[in-house]
Amino acid sequence: MYCAENGERTERIVWPLSLGYSATRRVLIARCELRDTFLRFRINRMQAAKPLDQPIGESRGSLLRRWDAWRSAELRKRERRPWANRPKIWLPGSRWSA
Repeated sequence: MYCAENGERTERIVWPLSLGYSATRRVLIARCELRDTFLRFRINRMQAAKPLDQPIGESRGSLLRRWDAWRSAELRKRERRPWANRPKIWLPGSRWSA
């Protein structure tokens, strides 16, 4: 069971690839069957988890290659939109953000 930031609870089947962390959070990087893509799941939002007896159906090497291709494509998207990663600044009395 996973609880999204907006409070929505979903049950998901994921194919775990890696556990990661930053200074402020820990994440599980996995392929999500519900969304049919690779996602980062915040560990503190996982309410329950259990291993399933069914096989993944894909070799770990193949899954890692697909994840690496997905991750590379995501990084290229960010490089084409350098402004997307900058912090937003709200200016009082203005409808602009920089």
